[in-house]
Amino acid sequence: MAWYKAYKGKLAFWVSSLLAGEDWLDHGITMACQDEDPFFNLGFSVEENGEQVAARRGLVAEAFGVPPAAWTGVRQVHGDQVVWVEYAGGDGHVAAPVTYQEEADGLATTAPGLLLATMHADCVPILLADPVRRVVAAVHAGWKGTALAIVQRALTVMRERAGSDPRDCLAAIGPAAGSCCYQVGAELAEKFAHVLSITGLDFTPRLDLPEINRRLLLAAGLPEERVDKALFCTICGGKSFFSHRRQGSRSGRMASLIIRRS
Repeated sequence: MAWYKAYKGKLAFWVSSLLAGEDWLDHGITMACQDEDPFFNLGFSVEENGEQVAARRGLVAEAFGVPPAAWTGVRQVHGDQVVWVEYAGGDGHVAAPVTYQEEADGLATTAPGLLLATMHADCVPILLADPVRRVVAAVHAGWKGTALAIVQRALTVMRERAGSDPRDCLAAIGPAAGSCCYQVGAELAEKFAHVLSITGLDFTPRLDLPEINRRLLLAAGLPEERVDKALFCTICGGKSFFSHRRQGSRSGRMASLIIRRS
């Protein structure tokens, strides 16, 4: 299993080989630098030109073969709420972005055609899929969401709303801040000491949030071979990634996306 670069039309994405083998869904994480746009920011909160951000989101939707209205996101607040998404208006084809005003950090659905999206710039993107019940979910897990085990909450929502069994599920953990660079204070390191805390050669506490989320998934019942963790670090990984730690307020946002096709 591995994450690799792939194109959908003119846009480059990171994709997981684990999910790429599922023909009933599509997924990808956008790159910060595209061939025709060196600042491919998809976050409204970090750019004044909202029309430009909306245009980029439209390009992403087009790359997935859906209209811009299919893009479905939430107001991320670093919590553990996961929204169950259904069609707006009941037309069964195109969804309106009805979840934008909801404060949450995850989305899940069985509805085909909805492009679930979470935004990232160091926090952990996690894409979940249940091939048996055909459920997809997108999760945003920063350190707060990880401490609250939001990825396990997403699996619970999938089970409660669609009958998903974690043993059937697939999980792709995308590029995020890695233990090589994610230095934290003693208080935060202590909060995660019971799970995993990595200390660098300079004895500065560091966290491996992708690995912590991998262990949360295994504890929830996913087999190890059904979890694909990216090995890229957004902080030191170069221009392909936005990083709030590296770029501060100048950082844009990447989108982590998943859609049920059929």
